Amino acid sequence: MFYIITKIISGQFCLIILQIEFEDLGHSGPDHFRVYNFRAVVGDVYCDKGSGRTKKDAKREAAAIALRSLGYQVSAGTNT
Repeated sequence: MFYIITKIISGQFCLIILQIEFEDLGHSGPDHFRVYNFRAVVGDVYCDKGSGRTKKDAKREAAAIALRSLGYQVSAGTNT
């Protein structure tokens, strides 16, 4: 999955493209209340896990954690 980030650095508009891979860490809980866990990998950097009730939500949380750990600001309402 690719994330496109826009940023202004020294008065210049920059476009940053990051490729984020996801490592499936499995799930827990009963069938009716599953919690999925994924870890984002950016290059050779393994980030903390993200969890969610759906795989999509878990990946979204893992990506947000990864971007924050790399110093990017992530808004709560960002949809992919």
